[in-house]
This record gives sequence, C-alpha cells and structure tokens, in this order.
Amino acid sequence: MFLLSVCTSLDNLVPGESISTDQTLISSSGTFALGFFSPGNSKKFFLGIWYNTIPKTPKVWVANREIPLDSPGVLTLSGDGNLVVLDGMTKNLVIWSSNASVPASAMNATTAVLMDSGNLQLKLEEDILWQSFDHPSHTLLPSVKLSLNKITGQQARLTSWAALDDPQHGMFSLGIDPKVQRQLITWKANATYWRSAVYFDKESKTFFRNQSGGFFYVAYSFDANEIYFTFGVSDSSVKLRAVLSPTGQFNLLLWTERSKTWFEAWGEPINKCDYYARCGPYGACDKNGDPLSSQCKCLKGFRTEFQKQWATGDWPGGCVREKALTCDKGEGFSKFEKMKLPDHAIILGNMRTSECEFECLRNCSCTAYAYSNATEEGTIKCLTWFGDLTDLVENHGLGQTMYIRVHRSDQGGKGHVHKLSLVITLVSATAGLLTILFGYLLWKKTLRNEGRGSTGGSKSEAISNVSVGGGKNGTELPLFSLRSIVASTNNFSEANKLGEGGFGPVYKVTLPLCALNSSTLIVLHHIFCIFLNNVPNFPS
Repeated sequence: MFLLSVCTSLDNLVPGESISTDQTLISSSGTFALGFFSPGNSKKFFLGIWYNTIPKTPKVWVANREIPLDSPGVLTLSGDGNLVVLDGMTKNLVIWSSNASVPASAMNATTAVLMDSGNLQLKLEEDILWQSFDHPSHTLLPSVKLSLNKITGQQARLTSWAALDDPQHGMFSLGIDPKVQRQLITWKANATYWRSAVYFDKESKTFFRNQSGGFFYVAYSFDANEIYFTFGVSDSSVKLRAVLSPTGQFNLLLWTERSKTWFEAWGEPINKCDYYARCGPYGACDKNGDPLSSQCKCLKGFRTEFQKQWATGDWPGGCVREKALTCDKGEGFSKFEKMKLPDHAIILGNMRTSECEFECLRNCSCTAYAYSNATEEGTIKCLTWFGDLTDLVENHGLGQTMYIRVHRSDQGGKGHVHKLSLVITLVSATAGLLTILFGYLLWKKTLRNEGRGSTGGSKSEAISNVSVGGGKNGTELPLFSLRSIVASTNNFSEANKLGEGGFGPVYKVTLPLCALNSSTLIVLHHIFCIFLNNVPNFPS
C-alpha cells in the first residue's frame, strides 16, 4: 500500500510525495515540464516530458509506452527507492519503474529531479542512479546519446511513435549498427530502411550556425568501450531536438522564436537515393540525378538482368558483372570518388594504401576496398567488402573514394584500374637491370682471375663458370650474355614462362644455350640461369 501526499515542490520529488492529474514538475528555469498527458483524441494516459513554454508542445520523452493507462496515473518514489508509475484507480499496481539498483541503505533517501536540460534523474545525494537521457524514447535532446557499449552490447536507440497521437512503439527504430559499428541505421521492423555514411574518424563533428549566430553540432565518437552519436549547442537557450517520426524520418529541428515554428535543419531520408539499397547490388543511385528519372545505373563493367523491371522503376534486382572474375593477374581496382561506401564493411584497421589494396587483391572474395588518409589517432585506415556491394550512392555529401574489383578491361568511368601485373613488371624490370649489372661485374672479375693467357677464352665469350659454394661441394653457376638469354627464352615469351615468384617471372630456357644433358632442369628467374643438377638436396 503506497501512502502518498501531493507534491508541493517545483522540480523534484522526495519520498512520500507524488504527482497525478494536472500536476507537474517544472525544471528550475521553466524550460521543461513532467506530468501525465493524453495525446490527441486518445483516451490513454502517459507520463512524459515536454517543453513548458512552447504552444502545442511536442513531447520529448515518454515513460510507460508499453502499458498505457486507462486513467491518469500517479508518479512517486517506491519503497525500494525507484521512480514508479502507479495505476490511478488502485494506486497499488506498478505500471512502470526506473528499475535502478538502489543500495538497501538508501531506499528511503532517493530523490527525483527534472533538470533544465530535460533530463529526469533519480539521485542519491549527488550520485545519479538512473536518468531518462540513458533511455531515450523517440526524441534526442542535446547531450542525449544513441550509444552502443562494445563490451556488453547494450544499446540506446530511438523508437518512433505508432502514430502522431499514439506514443506506443511504432514500426521504426534508429541506432548504431551492431555489425558495422561506424554507421547509423534506421530499421523498419527488422529490415534496414536507411543507413548513414560510414565514419572513418575516431570523432566527427559537423557544425551549423543558427539565425542568432549560435552554433550547434552533430557528433559521432568511437572509443575502446563505447560508440555514440549525439549533438549539442553553444547556447543552452537554443531549443533543438532530433526526432524519429512515425514514418521513419529522422529530423533535426530548431525552434525559431521569431516565427514560432520548428525549422528543419537536417533530415534523413529525403532524397530517393537515401532509401536503403534502392538500386540493388552493384547498382548506383546518383544523388545529383533527375529526381523524376530512375537515378539508378549499373557501374561500368556491370549490367542489369532485369531490363523490364528497371524500365518501370523497379530496381532492387540490381546489376551483375558482364565478365566473371577469375582471380588472376587480369584483375584490378577501378577508382570511384564521392561514393557513399556500401553496407557490410569489414574493418582491417590501420595500414598503408598499398597494404590495404594487397590484402583485398590476394583474397578472391574481396570485391572492394576504401582507404582513409586521415592522420588522427584512432582513425581506421582500411575498409574492405566481400560479396555483393549494396547501397551504393554517387555524389554523396559524405562520400569517400573507393576501389571496386573489376576485370582488366572494365575501367571505371571516374577512375582507373590498378593492375598488380604493372607493379610486378616494374619491380621485375628493376631487378633485371640490377642483375645485368651484377653479372657484368662478376664476369669481368672472373676474366681477370683467369688471366690473359687462358686458352679457349675471350672477352666476348658467352659462358664463364663461377664457384659459389666453396670447398669440394662448391656449385658451379654459369653466366650468360643478355643476347643469348633473350634468344634462349624466345624474347621472354609467354610460352617459355613457368610462373612468377616474389622477385618476378620465371622462364624456361632451351638446352642448346647451356649445352647440358637432358636430365638437367634449367629455368630462368627473370634473367637468372640456374642449374639444379649440381645443387644438393634441391626439392623436386
């Protein structure tokens, strides 16, 4: 049995006090009010917080969304120290509770305070045991966080109202993506409805200026234990709220005192390209395109298999590759700029650009990568994607440069193809020139050691034997002129190519060059002629 008295204080509740119909808590500055309300033509009652001085004020927080009251309820502090909403008829049935962990010694010492920020706090002296800012409903106020605890997995999300006059849970929710933790997601039921850009940086802030000259910002932060999205203002008198509407719109609204209206400073989704996966896999939506046209197109090297559907404005089937990838040296990456990075990114962490490209290229399932040149500590450098690329948007305001895996002949319209074979060729050519120089110097030294009187030898002779092993097991390595090598490999033809190693291509040479018996295996590693018959324990 709860014994209650009417609350006489303005902004707080103490044990034994309560508020009910037509009674409110008012924050000390008079900005916010807390009390029971019945929205629109509804006959249900809810406990909520709203702006106290704005006409037709919107509600910014609702407590008992899951269990509406059929009559005005009672808000009080229970015997265990928690805030509770009681059924207005019996005053014994608990409809809603803050469910805070209150020490047994403090069960009759807690207080509830409505702060000037709109935050309802349950306190034990100066310690905050529970606060409404940690449990947002459908609205964010400045300093309220959409958060994800990376240790526990606990999230703070927004959930839309069911309708404009129904605070019960609606179809839409908004929060940080638990799979790709550097992006926001709006879900319609369990399906993705809208997705933000991917945030590379450890922290990101976007600033706006209002008509009075003050600033407000939207911020995203990523640290070891928690990720959160929030916003703030430079002037506490500025009234700013972000709302997830019953239709799935997420809008940042600013109160303008002159016109007595809420001004929309930012919102998503607005453009048709903002809706998730509008153009299907490998289909790109052009945000600068004609909004009355399709806006969807296939990237170069891709085509749609659903021409009839696309002609009628049905694009979710997306695009497929014109040429299948075979995971060989004929593949590379086409560069695309100002792209909203696709969904399902895999974070590889901090590495150089070449390392990021190599990690993707060596995995046949990797279809794209993106790299950030930011130098801030904690900034991720390399993102990769595996499988189909979904939710691609061109000319996006927060777009990044990305590289999509393509066949050699499919060069992206805005970029170029990076070919690993080109890198190998340059490395091999450099190694070749150095080897020629080394061989020439070694040849000159050998001739000097043999003396001018040696029989059967001349400075123009093609072959000279050099012992490189030492002792009786020394291995004889012959040296060849470049002209003879070119002739013996048929000018380094593909037919003579055996494969590639870490230092370049490996070629087969014909036996007449080396005049050895048929049991000898001779290969040329770029321009190295290696005889394996005299090398002990050489693996087959």
